[in-house]
Amino acid sequence: MKKTFNIKSFSAPIVTFVATLVLMSILMYACKKPTDGINILVDSQSLSPAPTMLSFVNADSTSVNQPGDFTASITGPGASLVQMVSGGTSFQVSHGILSLSLVKGTVPSVANPVVFTVTGQAAGFAPFIQTVVITQDAPSLYVVKALDYTSSAAGTTLLKTTTTLSGGTVSSATTLTTSKTASMTENATLAFAAGTQFQDANKNTINAGTLTSNIVQLGVGNNALTDDFPGGLYAADALDQSGNAISGGVNFVPAGLLSISMTANGTDVKNFSKPVNITMELNSNTANFATGAALKVGDVIPYWSQNDLTGQWKYEGNATVALDGSNKLSVVMPISHLSNWMCGWFWSATSTAGAAYTACGSNLTVNLSTADANFKGGNYTVYLLSAYGNIVASKKGGDLHNGSSVTFKNLPNIAQAKVAVYYKGKQAAVSTLFATCTTGSLAITVPTTATAFADPVNVSVSVTGLCNGKQVSVLPSAPFQLYQQIAGTQAFQPIGVVNIVNGKASTQLDNNATYYLSTYYNKTYYQTGNFTITKAAITIPPLTGFNVTTAYDATSNTLSFTGTIPVPCN
Repeated sequence: MKKTFNIKSFSAPIVTFVATLVLMSILMYACKKPTDGINILVDSQSLSPAPTMLSFVNADSTSVNQPGDFTASITGPGASLVQMVSGGTSFQVSHGILSLSLVKGTVPSVANPVVFTVTGQAAGFAPFIQTVVITQDAPSLYVVKALDYTSSAAGTTLLKTTTTLSGGTVSSATTLTTSKTASMTENATLAFAAGTQFQDANKNTINAGTLTSNIVQLGVGNNALTDDFPGGLYAADALDQSGNAISGGVNFVPAGLLSISMTANGTDVKNFSKPVNITMELNSNTANFATGAALKVGDVIPYWSQNDLTGQWKYEGNATVALDGSNKLSVVMPISHLSNWMCGWFWSATSTAGAAYTACGSNLTVNLSTADANFKGGNYTVYLLSAYGNIVASKKGGDLHNGSSVTFKNLPNIAQAKVAVYYKGKQAAVSTLFATCTTGSLAITVPTTATAFADPVNVSVSVTGLCNGKQVSVLPSAPFQLYQQIAGTQAFQPIGVVNIVNGKASTQLDNNATYYLSTYYNKTYYQTGNFTITKAAITIPPLTGFNVTTAYDATSNTLSFTGTIPVPCN
């Protein structure tokens, strides 16, 4: 008779210890081989509270070039509470996936969130910065859009160029200007005075003959600036102009941003011997967040720099809107060091000089319902907007379903605001105008037209980890990234996460659409082959040890996935 022992695990050593006790007890109980007919089933959920997946993808959704393997860093107030989902603090990104969790015993809440910053750089992409805020013990997904140095995403423009130096110095006045595109009608220019020396992090001139520049400009013509904004719109540890921490942090309402990376003969450029002027054109349809009126000549906008190692923003000064040589609204920002540079308004939890608004202390919970009560979809974004269209704040959700919710904390005192829900890159629903400080909660229904699959199929997933041929099975708890092929292309894009809890999950997929699943669990990357959903059992090619068999039940319209992955067990 086969016996199964279900063990609630608390740490990897305890799993091994308890398993050993079980086997010793069996050995003392009967004079036979202790493992005969015994299967030990390990529940891993308690090892990984609040599993959090970061999926790094090309901001250009049509590109097949995607971030690969690299090392990430975790900083910020909650850094000591973060681990890989399978334990350990060697934060390795594999195939663009970083699977994190909180350490055992951590209980995040809205009142006591765990906040940390993830930084790093994949080969061929701009450095990324992502702030993560965890408020509950539940799986979450952050899709981090990386700016590719070889292609421009919608709403961005790219300049990749080389400049001749003499001993690390430009001998004559030099300008670098980004190009304009159909989706990005503004440009930016960096102006270097003759004799400007390019310096390293220690302000030593780099003795080089060639300067390589990668400059990406993000504008407000669509949501690219908000969706790709490095670190997110909330900066918990922002500094004022004197270098002091701004109590309660700040929330940005950006007007434009430049991500600048330069190397001189392979050495990172971090400083300049002379001030460098950035002239950044601004979208003429931008509203002044401080006044609510259309942006005009003479308006004043704060500008900021970001430390690319820690993600910390610093208030550098104020820029005055003027007309440039092309008769376009623009601002000039004098800079002396390299980082991300952003021009935009901000609102603060406290009365801070330069803030457009001071927070009133109220929270807003947006409760979402779906017209199809059984709908389970991918990740979504909720934007808090001013009546004039400024994006005041944004919240990314995990899986859109009936009962999804997000909470905006410590809102600014705006008499007329609205909320817009975006799903699959399109606006799915929008609220009527409301006052931020007196509303408290808001109910929004996402219509079936925004969520409906053309022909949905219910999918149930069961995954078991097999411990190196031992009679020990692990029920993994980890987010599995779901990718869907973009129609008419060979490219796949992440559309959501399948949250595997104790080896189980369920979702809906579209009939005749092509997908694959992947995760980074226990220091190993797992991926299925590509599979096309049908209303029949399908064959899923095995890749990286992720083996899946399927069965279809026509009565419930359910396609069942039963998968196994090899996992190392001590």
